[in-house]
Amino acid sequence: MPASVAREVTLATAWLRLGLSERLLDDCLGYLHGRATGGEPLIGQQLVRGELAEIRMDHLEVAAVLDAAPPSDAQLLDVHRQITGADRALLRLLGASGFVADGRAGSRTSPSCSPTRTPEGTAMYELDGRLTALRTRAAEWAGDLAAVGADLDHDPDAVHRVLDTPVMRYLATARYAPSADTPSLTSGGHRFSLDSVLEQVVFFEELAVVDVGAVLAAPGAPMAGPLVDLLGDEEQREWFFAQLRSAPTWVFFALTEPAHGSDAAGLTTRLDPDGDGFRLTGTKRYVGNAPRARLGVVFARVRPGPLGLRAVLVTAPAPGLTIEALPTIGLRGAALGAITMSSVAIADDRVLGRHLPATRRGVLSWVHVFNRIRPRVAAMGIGIARAACEYVRVHRRTLRPAARDRLDALCRRVEAVRQLNLAAARAVDADPADGRLASAAKARAARLAEDVTVACLEYFGPGARLDHPLLGKLVRDARGVEFMEGASNVQKLIVSQDLIRRGRPT
Repeated sequence: MPASVAREVTLATAWLRLGLSERLLDDCLGYLHGRATGGEPLIGQQLVRGELAEIRMDHLEVAAVLDAAPPSDAQLLDVHRQITGADRALLRLLGASGFVADGRAGSRTSPSCSPTRTPEGTAMYELDGRLTALRTRAAEWAGDLAAVGADLDHDPDAVHRVLDTPVMRYLATARYAPSADTPSLTSGGHRFSLDSVLEQVVFFEELAVVDVGAVLAAPGAPMAGPLVDLLGDEEQREWFFAQLRSAPTWVFFALTEPAHGSDAAGLTTRLDPDGDGFRLTGTKRYVGNAPRARLGVVFARVRPGPLGLRAVLVTAPAPGLTIEALPTIGLRGAALGAITMSSVAIADDRVLGRHLPATRRGVLSWVHVFNRIRPRVAAMGIGIARAACEYVRVHRRTLRPAARDRLDALCRRVEAVRQLNLAAARAVDADPADGRLASAAKARAARLAEDVTVACLEYFGPGARLDHPLLGKLVRDARGVEFMEGASNVQKLIVSQDLIRRGRPT
């Protein structure tokens, strides 16, 4: 059989196996809904949900790789191994029913459902000329971050040295949401405003290859800005973004609480009525750029239930507002802080969404913002992993065949997650309410960054972190990606919740 024909057969077989594996997942969901432990459906157990999420993310990643143009022979082998791993995980969830010949697993002899994507999607996620031009511009600008990246680990204020560079000036005023007055950049004859998630992931991945800490240290409102665009009225938006345009301004985004993490349902910070305004009382933790900021968004509760949540604009310093820097092991440029609010006065016109119905200013509206942010965070994790692989290639030019194969496998894994993230970006651009792929990409990218950076240390033996401080920094920075915009257990809950609904008996 000619090599080209054999390759097409391998590709077609991969799509066939993916369809079979997805059907097996559907059967597994039905089986788990019918099993109970302690009077509760087995599918509701957290460990089971986590395993289902991992399997689903395997399917999504495989589909993204197969959709890309065209997967290499090595990538196809990786795909087949990944599908086999997903099938084995499903068999474990099926227990003995996956072992008997007429059980659920034994009946899968032909695909009876469509795969996650179709072969006609080939080349869908290749970067076209326009996005390649954006990537080139980001790589050029990223060079300005290299000089300050390592210094930020010792002195977070070192960011002031590069505030006048093109990349910092752009990050300081970018909107990250569709808007008529979004600042633009040009490259290769194309104009970009970074108001699409796809453009954001291409741009931020390239910056992250140089230094994620420097990116996070930039002034601007990468998280708060999209929320103000979504919930703010015309006056609030003009007031907010005018401050970003007037001078380099850091803006914090305060959701996470010490006892509840980023669980909006458990949020306890209060927004109490006080005459014509409100009083804000509570604590927030792990808030990026809080010690630098003079403006921020705080999430609080006016009454119980999901419709009782609000987002308010806060200026700093302010009476009753205390901000404390938190020491971290990595990403020190992000300047994480803890915020304590004791009866902080909030004017009525600083409550976002006051002109909107309750259903449009609560949790559901925030979800759209979080869905847009997660692929951008995933891009940063992918950039860190890419940087680690490139470091090994530069500093270990001579490798034994086995070591070279391991490095090639790491690089292919980076590319696979990258394709998943590009697919997630396109999905959110098409429907901001659909964050399933975004959550999958964020969880996979966080794990990727940690796994790849640690694996790259092994190429330099004992003492690698001391002898290669940049690689050691990448390992520490990679750990921080896990906690940005929701830890992996949160993302898995989102992915598994969709599966549970899909598998619920009708």
